[in-house]
Formats: sequence, C-alpha cells, structure tokens
Amino acid sequence: MRLVALFTGGKDSTLALERAIEEGHSIAACLTVVPEPNSWAFHEICLDVTPLQAEAMGIPHLMLRVGGGKVREIEELGRHLAALKDKLGVGGFVTGTIRSSYQKTRMDELAAELGMRHMAPNWGSPPGSVVREVVRRGYEVLVSSVAAAGLGREWIGRRIDARALEELLDLSERYGFDPDGEGGDYETLVLWAPPFRRRLRIDEWTSTWDGYSGRLVLGSFRLE
Repeated sequence: MRLVALFTGGKDSTLALERAIEEGHSIAACLTVVPEPNSWAFHEICLDVTPLQAEAMGIPHLMLRVGGGKVREIEELGRHLAALKDKLGVGGFVTGTIRSSYQKTRMDELAAELGMRHMAPNWGSPPGSVVREVVRRGYEVLVSSVAAAGLGREWIGRRIDARALEELLDLSERYGFDPDGEGGDYETLVLWAPPFRRRLRIDEWTSTWDGYSGRLVLGSFRLE
C-alpha cells in the first residue's frame, strides 16, 4: 500500500516508517505537521530539519501548519490527507504513536472518516522497547527536549547510545517517567537511521532551560 508518513524527525516516527517499509508498503511522502504551541497531538521540536531528513531518505517532503486546539488541528490534518489521498493515490498513513490512547483513537477515527488505513507499527510496544530497538538498529539519535524529573539539562543534545540507554532506563525506573518519552517526557532527533542514504549533521546548536524542562535550539545543519 502507498502511505503518507506523519513524520516528526524523531525516533518513533522514523522507526514506524522503517517498519512500514519492512512490511512491504511504500512511502509516497513524509508529512510534517507544524502545530501551534502546546499541541495535544503533534511534536513541536526541531521540525525545521525534517525536509533534510526526508531528502536523506529519498522521500518527498510536505509541511503542514495547523491551527491550535484539539479539534481544529485534527480537522486541518484531515482535510490535507483527503487531498493527498486523491493527489498521491495513497491508501493510508503511518504514525509513530506507541501508547497514547488519545493519539491512537484520534488517528483511527480520522482514517475511518477518510476511508483510509491508519498504520501504527509501534503501537502497544512494551515500555522501553522502542528506544531499545532504535539503539539495536544503530540509529544515531539525540535527545531534543526533556520535561521530566530525573532528566536534567545535560541530557539535551546527548546521543542515545548503549551507555546512555541504560542510564535512561535506570532513571525512568527511579523517577517514573516514560522510558520511551511518551507524553513528551523527552523527545528526540534522528541524525541517521537505516532508511537514510546520507547523515544529518548539526553544526551549531544551543539549548533552553527553565529549571525543569528544556529543548534543543538548532543553528546550522546540513546533510553529509
């Protein structure tokens, strides 16, 4: 089936895209939704690099800005997907949701309304299994934001390698945040993954920090 990948540039959506390809589907386009702040459904961090990540995979990229509010942002996504269904001949879309019942339910309902299929290859994965899987597959992935007790500023921009993974899982157990970052406890940015033909390089970056949460702020970046 031809699919649109809802793509944030993080580990979850990248792994979902990769798994969809492994299942025999083709990705017609990566669609990055750019929401208003404090979105209920969509990732907000480091979205400016997603066109380069899609280019690295050889997949066309589309950017969609949506308005604020739980209902409006989904309605605007639905109108865009309906147009893509006809224009690109796609039968469904793939998302990286893992255990968020709100996101899964809203995307399932949207797919039903549009006569499309919602694929969520990561759905129902046990806690910690997604972050373990991306490390196992050799992803180069950075922490792009943190918003949970136990995760300090030193995690922003840190690569999740085998050592960092074990620290992350230990902190998750001690402090109770989601080990895969569900709900925004932490978010990620993929520099390389198996579908990538080229690597994303971040040349300049800074970070914000308010004493509890913070995020990566990108300066210059390019494909190698």
